[in-house]
Amino acid sequence: VAEGMNEQGEIVGWARTIENRQHAFLWTESDGMVDLNNSTSLSGWDAGSYLQSARDINDNGQIVGGAYLNENGAAYVYSPGAPVVDMTPIVVAGMGGDGDDLASAEGINNSGDIAGDFVTVPGNYNDGYLLLGDTGEVIPIGLVNGRRTHAKCITNRVDGVVQVSGVSVEEGSIIYHAFRFTYDTV
Repeated sequence: VAEGMNEQGEIVGWARTIENRQHAFLWTESDGMVDLNNSTSLSGWDAGSYLQSARDINDNGQIVGGAYLNENGAAYVYSPGAPVVDMTPIVVAGMGGDGDDLASAEGINNSGDIAGDFVTVPGNYNDGYLLLGDTGEVIPIGLVNGRRTHAKCITNRVDGVVQVSGVSVEEGSIIYHAFRFTYDTV
């Protein structure tokens, strides 16, 4: 399943392995589809951890997505030539959470800004966030019209302004609403 594409035509997503595991992939015209678990370094990650999905790729080749780590879901960012980074502790700390909470990474722009979701455990309450690539600061998106947010897409910075979009939903409801969050980094 293709999830994201950059200006170079590189595509990221996920596919099932022979063992029926969901693995993240990168497709390029020169190499075809490559399992990111075979081409990246998970140095420092627990045995059994793996990259489940790749959600987005920017023009610098940085990839964000979801991983299976310590029997939980985790957000990650991969920069070419560097080990994969578990972003969950950064997001959880930035959102004021604790060690049981989770995070997802859904979008990345060319500045390395990342949009995703912070998930509280127990309760499974989602709140969108924006992580600034240049400072590492986590900006909570918060409630939109009283509804919890799920951040999905992010724009490139224009004059220091970045926008995040996604869906918001009232707790206990199945009715979704689109939202746009604007943040001035200047």
